[in-house]
Amino acid sequence: MQRLTALVIGTLILLSEQVTFAAGPDLPGGRRSAQPDPLTQAVKHTILKAADRFQRCYLDYLTDGAPIKDGELTVDWQITPKGKPVKAEVVSSPFFAAGTTPTLEPCIVKQITALEFHPTGKPENYYTFHKFRFKDVQQTAAAP
Repeated sequence: MQRLTALVIGTLILLSEQVTFAAGPDLPGGRRSAQPDPLTQAVKHTILKAADRFQRCYLDYLTDGAPIKDGELTVDWQITPKGKPVKAEVVSSPFFAAGTTPTLEPCIVKQITALEFHPTGKPENYYTFHKFRFKDVQQTAAAP
Protein backbone atom coordinates (compact mmCIF):
# COMPACT_ATOMS: atom_id res chain seq x y z
CA MET A 1 0.00 0.00 0.00
CA GLN A 2 1.29 3.46 -0.77
CA ARG A 3 -0.02 6.95 -0.25
CA LEU A 4 1.08 9.94 -2.28
CA THR A 5 1.17 13.50 -1.03
CA ALA A 6 1.82 16.42 -3.33
CA LEU A 7 2.63 20.01 -2.43
CA VAL A 8 2.64 22.64 -5.17
CA ILE A 9 5.19 25.39 -4.65
CA GLY A 10 5.52 27.66 -7.66
CA THR A 11 7.18 25.51 -10.29
CA LEU A 12 7.98 22.63 -7.94
CA ILE A 13 5.74 19.82 -6.85
CA LEU A 14 7.17 17.80 -4.00
CA LEU A 15 5.89 14.27 -4.23
CA SER A 16 6.29 12.24 -1.10
CA GLU A 17 5.85 8.56 -1.69
CA GLN A 18 5.48 6.66 1.53
CA VAL A 19 6.38 3.04 1.04
CA THR A 20 7.55 1.86 4.46
CA PHE A 21 4.79 0.58 6.68
CA ALA A 22 4.94 -1.10 10.06
CA ALA A 23 2.53 -3.85 11.01
CA GLY A 24 -0.34 -2.44 12.98
CA PRO A 25 -2.82 -4.11 15.32
CA ASP A 26 -4.81 -7.13 14.22
CA LEU A 27 -8.19 -6.43 12.70
CA PRO A 28 -11.21 -8.74 12.76
CA GLY A 29 -10.80 -11.68 10.38
CA GLY A 30 -7.06 -11.98 10.97
CA ARG A 31 -6.21 -8.95 8.82
CA ARG A 32 -3.42 -6.56 9.80
CA SER A 33 -3.69 -2.80 9.56
CA ALA A 34 -0.84 -0.87 7.98
CA GLN A 35 0.42 2.09 9.96
CA PRO A 36 2.88 4.51 8.35
CA ASP A 37 6.36 4.05 9.75
CA PRO A 38 7.04 7.05 12.07
CA LEU A 39 10.57 7.42 10.72
CA THR A 40 9.24 7.60 7.14
CA GLN A 41 6.86 10.34 8.28
CA ALA A 42 9.72 12.25 9.93
CA VAL A 43 11.80 12.06 6.72
CA LYS A 44 8.85 13.33 4.67
CA HIS A 45 8.34 16.28 7.02
CA THR A 46 12.03 17.19 6.92
CA ILE A 47 11.95 17.21 3.11
CA LEU A 48 8.76 19.30 3.03
CA LYS A 49 10.19 21.83 5.49
CA ALA A 50 13.21 22.25 3.18
CA ALA A 51 11.08 22.71 0.04
CA ASP A 52 12.54 26.16 -0.61
CA ARG A 53 16.03 24.64 -1.03
CA PHE A 54 14.80 22.23 -3.70
CA GLN A 55 12.75 25.00 -5.32
CA ARG A 56 15.92 27.10 -5.65
CA CYS A 57 17.72 24.17 -7.35
CA TYR A 58 14.90 23.84 -9.87
CA LEU A 59 14.63 27.58 -10.56
CA ASP A 60 18.41 27.77 -11.12
CA TYR A 61 18.13 24.78 -13.46
CA LEU A 62 15.38 26.54 -15.46
CA THR A 63 17.41 29.77 -15.58
CA ASP A 64 20.30 27.84 -17.15
CA GLY A 65 18.09 27.11 -20.20
CA ALA A 66 16.92 23.64 -19.22
CA PRO A 67 16.07 21.46 -22.24
CA ILE A 68 13.80 19.20 -20.15
CA LYS A 69 11.46 21.07 -17.82
CA ASP A 70 9.10 18.45 -16.34
CA GLY A 71 9.63 15.08 -14.70
CA GLU A 72 10.31 13.06 -11.58
CA LEU A 73 13.74 12.83 -10.00
CA THR A 74 14.27 10.07 -7.42
CA VAL A 75 17.05 10.28 -4.86
CA ASP A 76 17.94 7.66 -2.26
CA TRP A 77 20.21 7.94 0.76
CA GLN A 78 20.86 6.54 4.19
CA ILE A 79 20.37 8.26 7.53
CA THR A 80 22.85 7.50 10.29
CA PRO A 81 21.57 6.74 13.81
CA LYS A 82 22.37 10.39 14.68
CA GLY A 83 20.30 11.76 11.77
CA LYS A 84 23.08 12.58 9.29
CA PRO A 85 22.30 11.81 5.63
CA VAL A 86 24.99 9.78 3.82
CA LYS A 87 25.42 8.11 0.43
CA ALA A 88 22.83 10.29 -1.30
CA GLU A 89 22.57 9.64 -5.02
CA VAL A 90 20.18 10.03 -7.90
CA VAL A 91 18.32 6.82 -8.73
CA SER A 92 16.46 8.12 -11.76
CA SER A 93 16.14 11.43 -13.56
CA PRO A 94 14.85 12.59 -16.93
CA PHE A 95 16.66 15.94 -16.60
CA PHE A 96 20.08 14.98 -17.91
CA ALA A 97 20.28 15.71 -21.63
CA ALA A 98 23.12 14.44 -23.80
CA GLY A 99 25.80 17.07 -24.29
CA THR A 100 24.84 19.09 -21.22
CA THR A 101 26.30 19.34 -17.75
CA PRO A 102 23.82 18.19 -15.11
CA THR A 103 22.97 20.96 -12.65
CA LEU A 104 19.67 19.94 -11.05
CA GLU A 105 20.72 16.49 -9.82
CA PRO A 106 23.93 17.58 -8.03
CA CYS A 107 22.09 20.48 -6.41
CA ILE A 108 19.30 18.23 -5.06
CA VAL A 109 21.85 15.72 -3.72
CA LYS A 110 23.82 18.55 -2.08
CA GLN A 111 20.68 19.89 -0.41
CA ILE A 112 19.73 16.46 0.94
CA THR A 113 23.18 15.90 2.40
CA ALA A 114 22.96 19.32 4.09
CA LEU A 115 19.73 18.42 5.92
CA GLU A 116 19.54 17.26 9.50
CA PHE A 117 17.11 14.38 9.99
CA HIS A 118 15.56 13.06 13.17
CA PRO A 119 17.82 10.50 14.89
CA THR A 120 16.68 7.06 13.76
CA GLY A 121 16.89 5.25 17.08
CA LYS A 122 18.31 2.28 15.17
CA PRO A 123 21.83 0.87 15.53
CA GLU A 124 22.36 0.81 11.75
CA ASN A 125 21.80 3.30 8.94
CA TYR A 126 18.21 3.75 7.75
CA TYR A 127 17.61 3.57 3.97
CA THR A 128 15.09 5.98 2.46
CA PHE A 129 14.27 7.70 -0.83
CA HIS A 130 12.21 10.58 -2.12
CA LYS A 131 10.62 11.38 -5.48
CA PHE A 132 10.65 15.00 -6.51
CA ARG A 133 8.20 15.95 -9.25
CA PHE A 134 9.20 19.08 -11.11
CA LYS A 135 6.81 20.85 -13.46
CA ASP A 136 7.23 24.18 -15.15
CA VAL A 137 3.80 25.65 -14.39
CA GLN A 138 4.56 28.82 -16.35
CA GLN A 139 5.05 26.70 -19.48
CA THR A 140 1.83 24.77 -18.72
CA ALA A 141 -0.16 27.95 -18.09
CA ALA A 142 1.00 29.43 -21.41
CA ALA A 143 -0.17 26.40 -23.41
CA PRO A 144 -3.62 26.73 -25.09
